[in-house]
Amino acid sequence: MNQARIAVLLLPLANAWGQSAGSEPLKLETTIPMADVQGRIDHLSVDLNNQRLFVAALGNNTVEVLDIKGARRLHTISGLHEPQGVLYVPGENKLFVANAKDGTCRIYDASSFQLLQTIEYGDDADNIRFDAAANQVYVGYGSGAVGVLDLGGNRLRDVKLDAHPESFQLEKEGTRISSIFLIRERSRWWTEKTGPRWGSGKRVERWRTFPWR
Repeated sequence: MNQARIAVLLLPLANAWGQSAGSEPLKLETTIPMADVQGRIDHLSVDLNNQRLFVAALGNNTVEVLDIKGARRLHTISGLHEPQGVLYVPGENKLFVANAKDGTCRIYDASSFQLLQTIEYGDDADNIRFDAAANQVYVGYGSGAVGVLDLGGNRLRDVKLDAHPESFQLEKEGTRISSIFLIRERSRWWTEKTGPRWGSGKRVERWRTFPWR
């Protein structure tokens, strides 16, 4: 029987560690087997303080919790429905998991792995991002929207888009969500955000990244 494995790579800092420009940039440190985990692996999230890696095993309908230093599996969160996005929030010690099949975002205690709350988005909950400055979580979902949650799981607002946000990033400095990639339109969109709250919610810039017919 095939089993999924996670390869842990080390990315050295050339200047800090005296590496030359021609040295190998990635080094395989270890491989962590996940027995009985089948199918596609999707997103990952890391708990640096406790050296844990959270793996969305979409094809297995589980989230696997791995001990990076010990190279072993610690726990399996089962009963999920095609988990895609996974986000660990260290200050709250909470784990957010977005499910494609039932459209939910589930929040777990990241120590006991007890389910704390389920937020219903209806369809294809996908990427999750954390705005540390605003203490808000962003969930891409459905045929075109980004949901905004506080850390208690309360829905603050939803920003509508023209297509599913397959991936997006938050600007580290500034007032916008940047590079929302929309599958159907195959274009990049920028949506205005101001501080801890959305501003006008309007698109402020757009261009196509692939030919479209």
